[in-house]
Amino acid sequence: MPDKITERLLSRDERALFEIEEKHGRFLLSLSRRIVGSPEDAEEILNDVLLEIWNTVPPKSPESILSYACMLVRRASLDRVRYNTAGKRGGGEYPIPIDELSELLFSEERYDDGEITELINSFLATQKKKQRIIFMSRYFGFESSEDIAKKMSVSKNSVDVCLSRMRKELKNYLEKRGFTI
Repeated sequence: MPDKITERLLSRDERALFEIEEKHGRFLLSLSRRIVGSPEDAEEILNDVLLEIWNTVPPKSPESILSYACMLVRRASLDRVRYNTAGKRGGGEYPIPIDELSELLFSEERYDDGEITELINSFLATQKKKQRIIFMSRYFGFESSEDIAKKMSVSKNSVDVCLSRMRKELKNYLEKRGFTI
C-alpha cells in the first residue's frame, strides 16, 4: 500500500515534492554528499531526483518513497562521480566503496542488475546482523570505516577486517552461482 506522499504524487499533487524535501531532504542530501563529496553537486542531484520522481510517479507506484528516492539519489550520485572522474576531467578513480567492490560487480560480462541485487540480498541474509549493517553502511550508505566504527562501537580495523572478509565471501558466493569474476 503506497504511503501518503506516493498517493499525492499519483494524484499529481505538487505538494508531494515539498513534503519529500521537508521530510527526507536532509537524509538524501547527506547520502549524496557522502558519494559525490560536494554540497553543490548534492543539492543539484536532489533537485534532479525530485524532478525524476515527479516524472516517474506515475506510472511507477513505489511502496516506499524514501527507498525509491534513495535509489535514485545513489544512481544519480554515482553517475555524477563517473562523469567528474572521467579521463578527460583528470580522474578515472571511483570513491573507495565502489572501488572495493568493482572487481566483484563490474566484469566484462554484463549481468542483470536485478539478478545481482537478488544474489547480494541472499548473501547478506546468510550474514550476522552486525556484518549486514557494516556492509550496507559502507557500500550502500557510502559511510567511511571510521564512521561505521563509531556507530558500531568497534575499532576501524575491526570494520576493515569485516569488510575484507565479506568481500571474499561474496566473491565465493557469486562464483558458486555461476558468475565470472
